Amino acid sequence: MDNAVQQLLDYKAIIELKARFGRLADAKDWEGFRAVFSEDATFDLGAGQIMHGGATYAYAVRDMLEGAV
Repeated sequence: MDNAVQQLLDYKAIIELKARFGRLADAKDWEGFRAVFSEDATFDLGAGQIMHGGATYAYAVRDMLEGAV
């Protein structure tokens, strides 16, 4: 496959993943949101705060957004 075509397909996949990420968070679908991330993911939230694992991050976001509309 042509490199330019592959780059466009990769870009499209990233755009769709980011859209799914936002949609699932807005819908508060925490199991779906967790599935967006791999279990070996690492998240650097700044100020020395590091989270390991997709589930850890997803449920932390859930807790942060509790009660939000």
